[in-house]
Amino acid sequence: MRSATVLLVAVAAGMGCAPKPSERVDPRFKTTHYQTIAVIAGGSRREHVVMAQRARQRIRLARVVTVANVKGRWDNEIDAAKALCAGDQRPTLDGFVIVQGDNLALWDCGSQRISWEADGAWEGVDYMTNKLVLFLQSDVYTNG
Repeated sequence: MRSATVLLVAVAAGMGCAPKPSERVDPRFKTTHYQTIAVIAGGSRREHVVMAQRARQRIRLARVVTVANVKGRWDNEIDAAKALCAGDQRPTLDGFVIVQGDNLALWDCGSQRISWEADGAWEGVDYMTNKLVLFLQSDVYTNG
């Protein structure tokens, strides 16, 4: 029975049942709005921090926006948004990216909403970061 289950899972994965990368863009936000952002880890485990560092480095290398250095730990995204988007934060942030496993989300500081989000499925943080850079580089963005 066990070998039949393994075979069924292998066949299903080969037939396209595996998760696919996806991207969501809120059309209410203009990409040119983002001049300064921060990148934070969505968890405290070492791999979360490493993924956030990797995304931060790739965004900096693309030179699309200024990436601010921020430090802190928050219990959830709302607490992070309150702390990072406060008027006394220096430099003032337009938004911040949360890197969490197979998900990247760009939070807009003005609205306290997610303006762009990607699920990488099996593609990884580099794939999602490249998609974010394309989003930030474009005046008119379409998923693709």
